[in-house]
Amino acid sequence: MVVYFSTGAAFFLYAEKIPYSAVWFAGIECLAVAAMASATIGFLVPVALGYAFLCFAFKLPVGRFDAPGDFSYGTYI
Repeated sequence: MVVYFSTGAAFFLYAEKIPYSAVWFAGIECLAVAAMASATIGFLVPVALGYAFLCFAFKLPVGRFDAPGDFSYGTYI
């Protein structure tokens, strides 16, 4: 879990420098599939999944995703 957290923290720190595009998304996901099949590069899976989730969050046409007053996170806790 530390690797997933560290990946998310790094993405947050460098958010303005990370390009979000369909080409990068496809390439990273191909890399993720290869990493899941191989034990030697399996450490790349958290990076690929983190990038995929950020692409979905920023590129899907969901209006007001980060609106103030969204208490759904507190519901799960």
